[in-house]
Amino acid sequence: MACITLKETSFKTITMDFNEGKILRDNFRLVKSKELIKLFINQKDVDEKLNLFNKKDVVNIEKDLAEIRIQIPLSGAVKKGLLARITHGIYLHDVNIYEILVAVPEILIYVKSSELVKAHKAVLDLT
Repeated sequence: MACITLKETSFKTITMDFNEGKILRDNFRLVKSKELIKLFINQKDVDEKLNLFNKKDVVNIEKDLAEIRIQIPLSGAVKKGLLARITHGIYLHDVNIYEILVAVPEILIYVKSSELVKAHKAVLDLT
């Protein structure tokens, strides 16, 4: 996977493409903050998706990411310390977390592909 970080001014381009162009529509995750937007996409699609945006709006491109998807029950979302326990377990296996997205019932954790096996083991060790 890859992550394209964009300036917030790109949001209009994203919404227009999603409704009309459909280049972004397939298989991506989007996080929007006040100043930045992050698009998590298949790495093979980076060039195609980048062509939608002005080069001056591209803040960063992070390649070679892997996604760990953790399914939790809806009731688990209110459990104190759940996210802390997961991130601490990954830390103990000496893995850097690039990004965490929480959209209950899923927790998506992004790490470098080279650290995926260690991160996966860390998550499994929590169960």
